[in-house]
Amino acid sequence: MFNRTSDKLAFATILAVCTAGALRLPWWAAIVGACALIMISLNNAWGRRQYNPSRSQTISDPIQLAASFLNAATISGASFAFGQFTTWAWGL
Repeated sequence: MFNRTSDKLAFATILAVCTAGALRLPWWAAIVGACALIMISLNNAWGRRQYNPSRSQTISDPIQLAASFLNAATISGASFAFGQFTTWAWGL
């Protein structure tokens, strides 16, 4: 399932944000998780350039940054809300 270290790090980040929601930590924990997910995503997209510089870039940098931001914000917010919902559903 996870074939790269960055995949494991992204999964651990999502799990940590979900746990933060379950522990009723402030909403900024989701912001921190989103920032970490943005960095992981951009590292995956931009880190590969150094290994194969002759490969043409198919997605421009501003579009890649915007897509990473939107994806990370959505996933982080959803996992934080899921953690809070799970705590509410279990009655904790």
